[in-house]
Amino acid sequence: MRLRYGPFLSVLCLGAAFPLLWYAAWQKNQGNDFDMYQSQLLELQQRLLYAEKENKRRSQELSSALDEIKHIVAKRMNLTTNRTDDRKGQMLNLTRKLPVHLTNMYYYLPHLREYEDAIFPNVIFGQQRTGVSLVMGIPTVKREKQHYLMTTLHSLLYELSEEQKDDCVIIIFVAEVNEEYVNSVAESVKTSFPREIQSGVLEVISPPTSYYPDLSNLKKAFGDSEDRVRWRTKQNLDYSFLMLYAQPKGTFYLQLEDDIIAKPDYIQSIKNFAAQQSEEWMILEFSQLGFIGKLFKSEDLPLIVEFFLMFYKDKPVDWLLDHLLCVKVCNPERDAIHCEKEKAKLRIRAKPSLFQHVGTYSSLAGKIQNLKDKDFGKNLLHKSHNNPPAKVNTSLRIYQQYTLEKVYEGKDCFWASAPVAGDYLSFTFLKPLKVEKYFFRSGNIEHPGDKLFNTTVEVLPADEIPRKELVDNGSKFNYSATKDGYLKIGAFENGIAEGSINQSIGKIQAIRLSVNSDSPVWALLSEITRMHFQWDWLCVGVLIISSVTAEIENEDHLDADVEVEDFDKQSQEADVDREESSLEVVYQTPKPTGEVYFTETFDGELTGWVLSKTKKDNMDDNIAKYDGRWEVEELKENTVAGDRGLVLKSVAKHHAISAMLTKAFVFDNKPLIVQYEVNFQDGIDCGGAYVKLISSSDGLDLEYFFDKTPYTIMFGPDKCGEDYKLHFIFRHKNPKTGEYEEKHAKRPDVDLKKFYLDKKTHLYTLVLKPDDTFEMSIDQSVVSRGNLLEDMVPPVNPPKEVEDPSDKKPDDWDERPKIPDPNAVKPDDWDEDEPSKIEDPDAVKPEGWLDDEPQYVPDPNAKKPKDWDEEMDGEWEAPQIPNPKCETAPGCGQWLRPMKNNPNYKGKWKAPMIDNPNYQGIWSPRKIPNPDYFEDPHPFEMTTVSAIGLELWSMTSNIYFDNFIICSEKEVADRWAADGWGLKKLAASANEPGMFSQLVTAAEDHPWLWVLYILTLALPVGLGVLFCWPAKKTDEDVDFSKTDISKPILKGDLKQARDELEDDEIELEEKENEDIAEDERREMEEAKRKLIQATKKMGRETPPSEDEVEGGEDIDDEEENDVEDRSQEDGDKPNKSGSEDEMKEADESTGSGDDALKSVRKRRVRKD
Repeated sequence: MRLRYGPFLSVLCLGAAFPLLWYAAWQKNQGNDFDMYQSQLLELQQRLLYAEKENKRRSQELSSALDEIKHIVAKRMNLTTNRTDDRKGQMLNLTRKLPVHLTNMYYYLPHLREYEDAIFPNVIFGQQRTGVSLVMGIPTVKREKQHYLMTTLHSLLYELSEEQKDDCVIIIFVAEVNEEYVNSVAESVKTSFPREIQSGVLEVISPPTSYYPDLSNLKKAFGDSEDRVRWRTKQNLDYSFLMLYAQPKGTFYLQLEDDIIAKPDYIQSIKNFAAQQSEEWMILEFSQLGFIGKLFKSEDLPLIVEFFLMFYKDKPVDWLLDHLLCVKVCNPERDAIHCEKEKAKLRIRAKPSLFQHVGTYSSLAGKIQNLKDKDFGKNLLHKSHNNPPAKVNTSLRIYQQYTLEKVYEGKDCFWASAPVAGDYLSFTFLKPLKVEKYFFRSGNIEHPGDKLFNTTVEVLPADEIPRKELVDNGSKFNYSATKDGYLKIGAFENGIAEGSINQSIGKIQAIRLSVNSDSPVWALLSEITRMHFQWDWLCVGVLIISSVTAEIENEDHLDADVEVEDFDKQSQEADVDREESSLEVVYQTPKPTGEVYFTETFDGELTGWVLSKTKKDNMDDNIAKYDGRWEVEELKENTVAGDRGLVLKSVAKHHAISAMLTKAFVFDNKPLIVQYEVNFQDGIDCGGAYVKLISSSDGLDLEYFFDKTPYTIMFGPDKCGEDYKLHFIFRHKNPKTGEYEEKHAKRPDVDLKKFYLDKKTHLYTLVLKPDDTFEMSIDQSVVSRGNLLEDMVPPVNPPKEVEDPSDKKPDDWDERPKIPDPNAVKPDDWDEDEPSKIEDPDAVKPEGWLDDEPQYVPDPNAKKPKDWDEEMDGEWEAPQIPNPKCETAPGCGQWLRPMKNNPNYKGKWKAPMIDNPNYQGIWSPRKIPNPDYFEDPHPFEMTTVSAIGLELWSMTSNIYFDNFIICSEKEVADRWAADGWGLKKLAASANEPGMFSQLVTAAEDHPWLWVLYILTLALPVGLGVLFCWPAKKTDEDVDFSKTDISKPILKGDLKQARDELEDDEIELEEKENEDIAEDERREMEEAKRKLIQATKKMGRETPPSEDEVEGGEDIDDEEENDVEDRSQEDGDKPNKSGSEDEMKEADESTGSGDDALKSVRKRRVRKD
């Protein structure tokens, strides 16, 4: 005992002496002997440092000795655990490397002295991978309602490259001691990720039962309940155990939780951000919520774990982490601002966030948390590529708007219901082309499990001759061929198909994806790429694309594909005044017009309905009660006077209310129709609005109606997160065993989202017919129909044959279609150590770069919101704004040379894949007769129904129910709907906003519609201006105006004009040709011709003088010929009166000569 506690007691004594010495010095000197006090403090600090160093050395020696003793004792006693002695020895060797020694755990967890092996985990699956760059730890526990671990793992492994997988390890710590639950989680992980388990990327561990101390008598603190204190205390122990196990495995440790999703390429983003930081940091945060996305250096984990264990009973883990930073850097003599600045050097926040919290149900029983990281943004659910023009086709049943064309064009992903054997997706090129490589990715970040399994990639050669040879003689390209001439060139592995195509095949006409077996999940294609091809680009006008897109979206929004009943037409025929903001509706309580089994309008007193007084099983008493409140009241909006309904009023509480039917419904030869109205007046976050038809029984007591009460049918809407459902479930009795099993109808193909968000009253109808068919309708429009024998999950009748559980795959069975070429050799000049990126040595830091200024600084004007809860929302940080000092500088912060592609980079060498000569196909067990097989030809014959009930839980209040009816005649249900729901619909239609408001609202949801609106308005206006605006007068119109025609011209003026024209022509020739516009030349020539023509016409009446003749001799012969030609053309034209027209033409020509010349001069001056 002295050896074990001696160092610890010395540290405690020194620690106790420190405040005493400080107090004595302060009392003695009080400011006069400050220098002496400072020297004493420094001396004490040196002593403490020495004592800590000496204690650390002795602890190391003690820990090593203890480990050796334990190892020897374990060997001698031949302990039997779920680990072998070799594995245990490996763990002991690993723990010896820990700077924090396992003996320290005994100080904080003294019960471990009796269970020394409790510090070693049970390794369920794992290859004990070490020496990686990044270790990710995910603790997971059993949750009451919903588990998120598989979604988290799919997200983390999504799009990880093989190189990244080889350099990381993900540790799943199942923090439970129930062996059955631990094994079930481990088996689920192994089934979903067999390759990752085998390669060592994933490890599954759990703690020994004796690791946890007694947590029953913990001290309450901070107003937390006993359950919460126990929960957070165990959480601290879980984090500590996981960190100690992960510490020796890698360079960095990333703490995650089991209900998150990650951004693509998050590992590279983490490495890049870490490389940009100095060596001082202790924590890098890649999420602002809780303990998600915290990156630590592995060398710091022992210190962190020891601090957690010191105070594991006192505070939550995120508080302890903040206190650790305070202890390290905060000076108690300085203010809080200084402390926060110092802590910011150790804890650095990265933006945007790389991880998002998605869990709604906390690991703490009964706790709901809708926390979202605002800095995470949205994930890209598909990737676009420039694929060649092709015609696409598929046999799969497409879900909503997620068509194959959209993913091929890069506009959206492709999503379809579960494929079956024989389904296909084909891409036929408009022009045959050569394809060197192909890439298909199934699944995305939100639906990572919707992948293609057992699906082959096939190509169709364009040349018909080799295609015929393939069918007749088999493949000569080392690819297996199909009967229709396709070559099987690859297959999907883990949701991805990627490879190269043998170029000897020639041009490809088509590519096809063929499904070879039934899939239990839906299929989602998020990326299609074809590389190194030649094809012609097609250009389509933007306006046409916008118009088509708008039309498609409108069709999707209106769900034009549903079947509308006659009632809508009757409603549209009503005389509604659109100018009024509301409609005056005269309401009368609906009355049934035929035989019914149950009706309820809630317009009178709430008679016959019974509130449940029981509790839910397997839950704490404070949350198990059915204490949700119900009220009977009118609608909040679109109210119809006198019409009232049943309203669910409480949030996050259990509600149960029920009533007996007027008479029981027996499933014989009459159909069953269940119809009622629902209005989510405040929208809906998470909750249901379905009804249960309660089965008849002798001891049925509605006061004890709860979730386990036997029911025959459950029908109605349900929503949580982004999952919008319309339930139809019936309980089927196994004729062999007498046990009941729930059968669920397949999802409707209609987008149900709008029915939950538009805050309108909707009518839900279920029709169940004796021929075993069913229909589900919303607002009298059929959204789903099917057959009880064919469209239920699981099927009513089990399969006749099942796989033989005793059949085992032979050990030598080879399922690998491709294997690495064993004869391939890595080239001698292949260097795998070359990085892909290197610094650009030619880069130069820009002048004026501010190295000491950060790019973003906290907003000094920001204030913490009053309703901010640090426990729920995390520590408040002022929002970051751009640094004002950086606006005028080329950059801020530490300048780093930009990276460029390394010309010597080749990556890790891998042998090329070749066809496996031993490939035997995918093995499957043989079929044997199903011992549990039975056949129920008429599942419609269900258990008799005698009551109806609402058993609900919701995170949103004010859910409105009204006008229940159960009957057998469709006309009765339709008449009932017209008298009730029809009036509500009419009132809502009258109160809808006008057309302009609807257009504005649509543009707010789809901003690109503004462009369409502007084009729609601008196009007719532009065309009107173009065709209707008066044209400008031409220069000739101005030159030949009527005032100019009547202006006389003298011979002298004419000669002077001719002389000026010649002078201008000389000046014109002296200028450079490029400075004179072509139109001025034509106008000058035209003016000269008109002048010559006027001269000749005047010459017919007055003989020219000698001067005029001399002037006339200066006219070029070429110009005279031109004038003669023009005169000839004019002479060919018909004239009404020869002399009159000739004189008029002469006058116009004469009067316009001088003006034409002046006009040319004016335009030339304006031009200059």
